[in-house]
Amino acid sequence: MNLHMIEVLKLMIPYLRPFWKQAVVAIVLAIPLAALKAYEAYLVKDIFDKGFSLNSTSDQAFMLAGLLILLALINYPLRFFHFYILRSIVDKISCMIREKLFFHFQKMPMAYFSQKKQGHFISVLMSDTMIFADAFKNALEIIREPLTATFLLGVAIYHDWQLALVVFLVAPLFIVIFNRTGRRVRKYVFLAQEDTAQMTHSVSEALIGHKIIKAFNLKDYMVLRFHNIQRVFLQHRQKSNSAEEHSHPMVEFVGSLAFAVVIVF
Repeated sequence: MNLHMIEVLKLMIPYLRPFWKQAVVAIVLAIPLAALKAYEAYLVKDIFDKGFSLNSTSDQAFMLAGLLILLALINYPLRFFHFYILRSIVDKISCMIREKLFFHFQKMPMAYFSQKKQGHFISVLMSDTMIFADAFKNALEIIREPLTATFLLGVAIYHDWQLALVVFLVAPLFIVIFNRTGRRVRKYVFLAQEDTAQMTHSVSEALIGHKIIKAFNLKDYMVLRFHNIQRVFLQHRQKSNSAEEHSHPMVEFVGSLAFAVVIVF
């Protein structure tokens, strides 16, 4: 768990308190979900050895097929209620945060509004709360993902401890990759948020002041200003996307190198 996630968790606690019962239910459902994922991975070997083997009997094939259907039937309600409850909690908390921000804006003095652009307030109220909601959802999933990883690692060790050892060897490299790309992504996402505030302000200004714009023939100026804001926003989004998409092939490349070393030696 990185420092950013710990900070998000600290911010979450006051908002989670009214929904602690639902959160507990979601956490409890995460345990069998993680176990099912691990058991499905455990069955892969049997499926290829017994299900697709020429020497396997029809009874073995039907048993495996029935077991897969049973796992899917058990997984359906578990997964549905786990994610539905998580999303429900996130949506309710997002509404709470928006209401608090809106109430806070109403109490601020006039001087504060003169220092900030209108688009800033709209962006904070709408866009920033959505980004916080995504971070909230990821933080709530902190129980399921480590459990799933632990169970899958246990299956890997059971089947082949040497290949499982590769995971331990390359794990520090994966952590370094995700930390570095994560910092870059957060940096450019923050800049894109600022650009969104600028865009919102520009659109709001154009709609509210359309009579003045037409009277003073400022149409070309407004279009050029919006174009420049969009261009900067696009640059920040592209850098954010580039940093995010670099991480996946880098992880795959490191993993391939590690397994290649195991195969050769």
